[in-house]
Amino acid sequence: MRAVRRSSWETVLGAERSRLLEASVPTLRTWVQRLEPVSLREWELPRTTLEKLQSTTSTDEEWLVVKFTDGSVLATDDFSALGRLRPVAAVIYPELDSRLWAWCLTHAWSSLELALASRDAIRGWSLASASTLTRSLLESVAAFWYETRQLCGAWRRAKKLPGGDDRPVRVRQELNPRLLKAFRGTRLKESPEFLRAPNVLTWIERLARDAQAPVVTDWYDKLSDAAHPSAYARTLYSSVTFMHESHGKAETLFSYSPIVTTSDDEGHDSFDVAVNEFPRLIADTWILCADILLELLPLAFKLPADFTLTSRAVDLVGSPYLRNMWTEEPCPCGCGGSLLHKWSADFPLPRISKRSIATDRKINHET
Repeated sequence: MRAVRRSSWETVLGAERSRLLEASVPTLRTWVQRLEPVSLREWELPRTTLEKLQSTTSTDEEWLVVKFTDGSVLATDDFSALGRLRPVAAVIYPELDSRLWAWCLTHAWSSLELALASRDAIRGWSLASASTLTRSLLESVAAFWYETRQLCGAWRRAKKLPGGDDRPVRVRQELNPRLLKAFRGTRLKESPEFLRAPNVLTWIERLARDAQAPVVTDWYDKLSDAAHPSAYARTLYSSVTFMHESHGKAETLFSYSPIVTTSDDEGHDSFDVAVNEFPRLIADTWILCADILLELLPLAFKLPADFTLTSRAVDLVGSPYLRNMWTEEPCPCGCGGSLLHKWSADFPLPRISKRSIATDRKINHET
């Protein structure tokens, strides 16, 4: 004979999961506090023609123009005295810099927001929200990691390009296609091929491979099932199924709150955690994502920071476009002095640590 008793999320998830759900939160909030004051003015320079530019500007406006062999041009009217001396760099580098920062900041802001919101949903036992938000968090972290690898590889090659008047153009040729897909990519059917983003499973599988955590793909499949009106969504608030010894009856308990059941065993009450394993899978996915995100954030921010300092992009414009980003000692980019911000210097490819997935975390049966 079983009786249902209301419990807590800590009991259902277990002591170790509960501890890990809390462990990353202070550092996540520190990142939020650091990035919340940052503001950015981003712009893009689609190619135009000299004729169009001349027909839409007045004679007292001063523009710097980069001409290409096909007759198209890139142009800007925002440049400094140094930019006037280096016109090709002044047109290209600040634009690329603003786009790299926009890519990095939007990924960071959205991932941090999803991490804190999904953690709150888990703690509040809002399982439909928790499963959907955690799935979005996993996608966000996986995409962030995939694109960081792509863009860091492109910048590593671009940084080693030989000097010359055409270096800014060649740097843009290396970065621009990948940056377009990373920041403007979409899966919408009407999108052109150069903006076609990878399938989300490409991101998930890359993250699973690089973190050496193949179980992530299985977690994603189940979270995706729960995000739709399907089997896992229907059992979010259910217990395990209790089968009668005769196998003639199967009983499942449903509750909007975490529950345990009591049963009489030789005259002594015993407690069973009466939920399925799925809430624990949600928690394990969150723990992994938060851990990877906190490792990824400083790796990802090294990319736009190194580009800014190497190209001197902010010195080439007449008005500031990035505010409240830089840290203090020993290097304003936050690398700790480990990077040389100059052309031809090496830019290391990012790596994330191997993850040890604890799939057998013990459940705390205290109520």
